[in-house]
Amino acid sequence: MEFSDIYTQVMTRCHHAITETALLALVKTWINSRYQEAWAFLKKHDLIDAREEYQVAAVAEYETGTVETNGTTTITGADTVFASGMVGRKFKVTGWNEIYTISTFVSTTEITLNKAYNDDDDDELSYKIYDDEIDLPSDCSEVIAVRQDINSKVLDKIGIKDLRALQVQYPAPVSDIDSQKWALSESGKIILYPPPSRAILLKIDYIKKITELSADADEPMLPVEFHNILVRGAMADLYEYDDDQRAQIKESEFYNQLANLARKNALDTDMITFKPVVYRS
Repeated sequence: MEFSDIYTQVMTRCHHAITETALLALVKTWINSRYQEAWAFLKKHDLIDAREEYQVAAVAEYETGTVETNGTTTITGADTVFASGMVGRKFKVTGWNEIYTISTFVSTTEITLNKAYNDDDDDELSYKIYDDEIDLPSDCSEVIAVRQDINSKVLDKIGIKDLRALQVQYPAPVSDIDSQKWALSESGKIILYPPPSRAILLKIDYIKKITELSADADEPMLPVEFHNILVRGAMADLYEYDDDQRAQIKESEFYNQLANLARKNALDTDMITFKPVVYRS
């Protein structure tokens, strides 16, 4: 059932014209609220598969050639092959604690940093360019696990504060991939520690979130038999808005049908909980 089918049924069955644009906007909001409620109920009782797997390649560190610094944001390379894809990655000179971010690719022998290099002029310096951040898919609501694809090893999860402390204590990228850990950053990215010393494929197991219904052709990510309960739930909200006593009837139908459909699909019916409905006198 498409979004337009759902809101059209709600409006017409409650004797409202679809041209009542202000009211229609409210109905659409109520439908999405009931959608969230039904999704949360089914997910809570493991009656819907909300898990997804996302594969992403973590790039290898780069350390070919040497670099020269001059106390500015410019880094000049010797025997380097810098590339535009390195923009956004971390840059660190071996033996120094401070870590920078590459902001601009100029040429295969020149890059610029996000801030001026904090040291005197020097040349023939060893360095590392690496990427320790992984973007999450847009529909991710919760990360369950991060695994290495080559051996399915599950990486240890730690808190972001603990990971930041490790970065301070051991700021240099470490090549021991077997001790790799991850944390979720303040910006919602996966941070790896130590950063990958070689290219690896990671698998991220996560719980997907539903996308709000917006376009007329959007369809709920619910089993088809659950689509009609969104009509009943939104009708209860519209009747309540109209101060119509039928709101309690539709409210009861929403929860009863949700429970009945869940009971039909559940292996353990004792898990199903009901929301009590109090009828108006």
